[in-house]
Amino acid sequence: MEKSKLIHKMNPMEFNASIHQLELFKIAVFSKDIELLDRLLSDKYKYLGGKSKLETLETFKNYFAQDLPEECLTTEVNFLISTRILAGCVALRFYNGHWPLPDSIEELGSAFVLKFVGGLIAGIELSTEVCSEEGLEELSRLN
Repeated sequence: MEKSKLIHKMNPMEFNASIHQLELFKIAVFSKDIELLDRLLSDKYKYLGGKSKLETLETFKNYFAQDLPEECLTTEVNFLISTRILAGCVALRFYNGHWPLPDSIEELGSAFVLKFVGGLIAGIELSTEVCSEEGLEELSRLN
């Protein structure tokens, strides 16, 4: 059986580095730490629909400036899996999907999808097409 080229199997070191980067990304978001985010992103990758690192940092500055209603503020993060954009990658939904503030009702519930290469953040996209691990198992059973 031929090995799939779509799925990259991480070695233990890459996996641990990716988990560490994921945790640092969470910290950067909750503390609105643009300097930490700057250290997490690389100049060699594009983020948020093709933006450079500098453009991505500016976008996050704008996101961090958004005032959320008190009832939306929570430190809970939903760990999800992307089903379309960067499919199969981990997705983090902050503030029950109310952040960043959506431009339209269709964007409500967005999550940040993170792609890792060599244990480093190599991609960030916003997507509403995410599901839980249980939801992914259900989808696979149906197909």
